[in-house]
Amino acid sequence: SDVVSLNCVLTEETAGMVDETFVAAMKPGALLVNTARGGLFENLDVLEAGLRSGHLGGLGTDVLPGEPPEDHSLIRAWRNFEPWLGGRLVITPHTAYYSESALYDMRFKAAETAALFLQGNEARNRIV
Repeated sequence: SDVVSLNCVLTEETAGMVDETFVAAMKPGALLVNTARGGLFENLDVLEAGLRSGHLGGLGTDVLPGEPPEDHSLIRAWRNFEPWLGGRLVITPHTAYYSESALYDMRFKAAETAALFLQGNEARNRIV
C-alpha cells in the first residue's frame, strides 16, 4: 500500500507494533499515518531510521511514543527544519479530530446516547 493508516486501540498485542520489521514490510516510499495511539510506535529510533533511509516516504502523526516528546534527534530535526526531512514529517498536537463538525457530532451523539439510555434502551456504543 502507498499509505498505511493506524486506526487501532493500544493493547498488549498492538503496543510497539510499528517496529523495524513493520517498517521493513512496508512498500518503499510509503507514507505512515498514526492518529490512534503513540504506544503503537516501538520508539522514535525506528521512525527516524525509516525516514533517514527513505524507506518511509513520510510520516504524519498526531501522537508520539512519549508525551511530551523526549529530547530525541528526530524531534530536534523536525523542530529545526533539517533538510534531510524535507517536509516528510508532520506532527500535530492531538488535534486530528478537531473541527467544528467533529465538535458538533460529539455533542449530538452524546445527547442522543443519553436520551436513548434514559428511555430504557441499551446504548449502541456500550463497551463491556
